[in-house]
Amino acid sequence: MHRLLLGTIFVFGSLVACSVTSTDGEGQKPSSSSSSTSSSGGSSSGGSSSGGSSSGSTNTNKPPASTLEAPIAIDGTCPAFSACGGNPIGAYDYTGGCIDDVFADLRKACPTVDTSKLKVTAKGTIYLDGASLGRDVTVHTTGEITLPASCTQGQCAAVEANLKGAFDSVSCTGSTSCTCAVSKTETNTDGTTYTIDGSTLKTADGDSYSICASGSDLKYTGKSAGSEEGSFTLKRQ
Repeated sequence: MHRLLLGTIFVFGSLVACSVTSTDGEGQKPSSSSSSTSSSGGSSSGGSSSGGSSSGSTNTNKPPASTLEAPIAIDGTCPAFSACGGNPIGAYDYTGGCIDDVFADLRKACPTVDTSKLKVTAKGTIYLDGASLGRDVTVHTTGEITLPASCTQGQCAAVEANLKGAFDSVSCTGSTSCTCAVSKTETNTDGTTYTIDGSTLKTADGDSYSICASGSDLKYTGKSAGSEEGSFTLKRQ
């Protein structure tokens, strides 16, 4: 939780849209809302983690984080989320997730953009002990984004220059249409505290989530403005 996936995934739509409309190769680079740290060790510009407490990671007996690569769908419509409440306690591994089309705004400007070869996965665990919430989660993005000539106006170099602000690795090719191989890895190992009121989990960071904890399964979706969007599934270790 705690908006881990937000900075990694949602930056794509806005950043690529800037690339498409740029005429001088100097498109603006929007700041990320993520509180996570990239694989290169740089801190993100998001401020959401500043209110968090490190108490979420104080349990020295917690099990290791999951190494399962859980697929995150980013190009479709998520099913309706049904909150059922509950009080999850333990270590929960990510098993999957879904975010409504993050390229919706880009598709309005460039309906034929191809993002089908882009893959996003999350691996890791969140730890809940009734008061503290710890995270050890890595999000990995890899694949290709292809923009047709009608959208790039032959400016593949400008597209690549703009994408470099959002990815660890970018390589774009093409003289008319533009195909960009991209990759990025982000890791979040911070913590915070939380409370549960009915089917709503609220963190000390100011975010709220609708939850459904049933048996060994946990599902959640962002509820408050600015909280992590999409819905995600986890299973208790």
